[in-house]
Amino acid sequence: MIQDEVFSNVSHYAAVCATSGPLEILISERMPIDLTNKMKQTPLLLAATFGKHANCEVLLKAGANWKKMKDSEGYGAIHRAV
Repeated sequence: MIQDEVFSNVSHYAAVCATSGPLEILISERMPIDLTNKMKQTPLLLAATFGKHANCEVLLKAGANWKKMKDSEGYGAIHRAV
């Protein structure tokens, strides 16, 4: 899997897109949705942080782990969404 210098992959970038289309395509192709980058951010954490509500919904419906996943600062998706 291709990653950038902070270990983010295509699912991390799709999570902050303006629409949920890219995420839906990746999920349909069975892209893992709970991968973390160097800052321990999952796609769901990034979508919540950037206010991408539709992307959060798509990730949650696909089974993204919102209860246990926390970033390097100890925040979960619920914290970042507020």
